[in-house]
Amino acid sequence: MKGNLESRVNILLLDQNLEELHMLQGLVEKIIKCDIRSSDNVREAVQMITKSVPDLIITEWELADDDAAELLKILMKHEEWATIPVIICSSIRSEEVRSRAKQLGVYDFLNKPVNRYILSWNLGLLFSVPESELAAASDVTAVEADYRARFDRRKIAQISALAPLPELAQKIMELTHEPSYSPKDLAELVKQDQSLTAKILKIVNSAYYGFPRKIGNIDRAIVILGFNEVSNITIAACLMQVFPDDGEEKQLFDRRMFWTHTLGTAYIARALSGSVKDVSRRDAFVMGLLHDLGKVVLDQHFNEVFKYLLAAAAERNEPLHKVSHEILKIDHAEIGGIIAESWKLPPKLVRAITYHHSPGLARLDDHSVHIAHLANCFCHIKDIGASGNPVPDKPYDGSFIALKQQHKNLDDIWESLKIDIDSIKLLI
Repeated sequence: MKGNLESRVNILLLDQNLEELHMLQGLVEKIIKCDIRSSDNVREAVQMITKSVPDLIITEWELADDDAAELLKILMKHEEWATIPVIICSSIRSEEVRSRAKQLGVYDFLNKPVNRYILSWNLGLLFSVPESELAAASDVTAVEADYRARFDRRKIAQISALAPLPELAQKIMELTHEPSYSPKDLAELVKQDQSLTAKILKIVNSAYYGFPRKIGNIDRAIVILGFNEVSNITIAACLMQVFPDDGEEKQLFDRRMFWTHTLGTAYIARALSGSVKDVSRRDAFVMGLLHDLGKVVLDQHFNEVFKYLLAAAAERNEPLHKVSHEILKIDHAEIGGIIAESWKLPPKLVRAITYHHSPGLARLDDHSVHIAHLANCFCHIKDIGASGNPVPDKPYDGSFIALKQQHKNLDDIWESLKIDIDSIKLLI
């Protein structure tokens, strides 16, 4: 099907979760001009297809009366229906399910939360819609169009190769899930890299921890701080080593100030996690640490484009992620989510990174998203480091409700976290 300014795509959406169905519908409508019908079960979907054959079906794997495999089998039996492209959008990560879907002719299998950029890319390919005609695209100047052209979409599809998870960080994350791990195992891993060891000890001996005597080795640090604390610091140090400060002071994106911001967000997120039971302090720290990782990838692999985005956001006095969406149709949060997914991080961490600027798209019980959002907001409010965003988010009211903090004002919530701002600023 050829896309043009007048054509509309007929789409059938299937999901038994009404809230997620509405979220997906809103997402699709932002991407492409379309007419949408929806259902939660296979039987009703078949009746709809009989009356009017859709151009595309987007469905959850598990539906109210069966799974999507049954629908795919029915489509294959009808010559007219067999050519309908089907995209699965599901939280199921089973390779067996993915393989089965592929055998049944599914066009693509996307993970929830659905990334707008990847879905937009799929729809553009399916319907031959030029980028300028996608509903998500804004009017751009000739200069902005040039920077959009420099942003190689194919690289984002290969993001795991662009930003591989540091090997040591990966080993440490795996180690924490081993029932028989020991502090000695962590110490032995860290000692393999002297420069990394030095970086970790520098953070351990910073004013934030305030030990009266200098801690001279990793073994001692683990004894005093504990396994989880040192493993968190090690993951942070690994990332700083892979994406280091280049030593130059930059007005719009200073790597040193950036890492101060991310560490600040990590410690604040960890403190906020105390108000909920389903997000561990460790996971909260990691999601805070990684929430802006997409910016580092943009800076490293699309430097000229990123510099333009920073300058445009500063000149317009608009949020960086908003300007990025207008020009590239993707922002650092979504790129960070793609990276996190390629690293096979837990889904709640992926969601926290992807939606930390748009918590209204998450459910109230998706506490990881609301923790990451508020931690980032507090970090900006308290001027801890700098993220390159000239207009920080205002805290989302729903996030306070989600964390059961709606009856407190910002100052009271901050005081309850007991965060030492000055010491965090000296961490790097």
